Amino acid sequence: MKSQATSVEKLSGTNVIIRHHQTIRQSENYQSAEVSYGVELTVLDSDKSIADGIERAEDIVEVAVVSKAKEHRTLLQHLS
Repeated sequence: MKSQATSVEKLSGTNVIIRHHQTIRQSENYQSAEVSYGVELTVLDSDKSIADGIERAEDIVEVAVVSKAKEHRTLLQHLS
């Protein structure tokens, strides 16, 4: 199971906060593992900066989650 969420929050002034979070849950033979990562970035309040920031946040989290999910899959296979 994989879930993810992205939010953009306007700050006072010329900045916005981008938050992106992703969770992956894996199960095998009654064993399960879950990995969650999130990142928070502050970018300028412009369409380009926000779009670039969202893409960057998604990339950062995806790399971290996939790496850890592979480790969890190996552990689950070993345990079962």
